[in-house]
Amino acid sequence: SRASGSSAAFLIGYVAKVVLLRLYSPADFGVFEVVIAITATLLPIASLRYEDAMVLPEDDREARDLFVLSGALSAGFVLLVTVAALLLYRNPSLVERWIPAGTVAWVVAVPFVLAVLRLSKLFELWLIRRERYPRLASGNVAQAGVMTIMRIVAGISQPGPAPLLGSFVAGHAAAATLYGVAAVGDLRKVPGRATWRRSRFSWGCSSAG
Repeated sequence: SRASGSSAAFLIGYVAKVVLLRLYSPADFGVFEVVIAITATLLPIASLRYEDAMVLPEDDREARDLFVLSGALSAGFVLLVTVAALLLYRNPSLVERWIPAGTVAWVVAVPFVLAVLRLSKLFELWLIRRERYPRLASGNVAQAGVMTIMRIVAGISQPGPAPLLGSFVAGHAAAATLYGVAAVGDLRKVPGRATWRRSRFSWGCSSAG
């Protein structure tokens, strides 16, 4: 079940935390937390929360349309964030009042983190709609396992913010891959073609209800 997968993922992360605190410095975790905090601020507006309504429609075609619309909006937003991140990387003085000087260069990681989290979330919500809980549990375990193993291996050889961020992205990418294989298989079985106009109408009705 999904609960067992979440429990296993939590246990893996909890046990690994003791080891990771010995491998990485507070500064490494500080950079990681800044990048994650920025990403977390951007996540809710990446697709205007259209995907939240994906589990509501009775018709799979409407849910599929919301999936496509949310994915398109997310892709466009990630592109904008990428341009902004490159601009800040070249002109760090623009944000040094709000972000520590040594952390500004790591802002370029935000688009990568944002993209993989959005993709994973979209696939996850589709699987929740389809009640594919064993696959969701597998994704939770894969995410925790990949992230923990990469952090420990990299921390032994060359610790720093990069392994923390890279392993975070890799862990969520592993989960997104497991979710995506199942979700895409379901989406291909939905008849007809996606219609964004119907997606917006469906989301509006769901929100109003």
